[in-house]
Amino acid sequence: MNIKRDYCNTAHVGLRMRLIYENKNISQRLSEIFSIALFLKDRTNEKISYSALLLEKCERTISLERMEWNLFFL
Repeated sequence: MNIKRDYCNTAHVGLRMRLIYENKNISQRLSEIFSIALFLKDRTNEKISYSALLLEKCERTISLERMEWNLFFL
């Protein structure tokens, strides 16, 4: 959310490129965390665990990020 706001509020081309780069890095890290959480959840038999909670949080964050990314270039 802050990246989108800052992107819209600045006219500096270098800063805009940096914000896009940082947003991409955050997305990649989130995907890595999601894949690790999925792996850990598959290894446990419990329905409620830290890995399940992490997986749910990642799924929510990814869906929110996708929605915001579509709005990023409007």
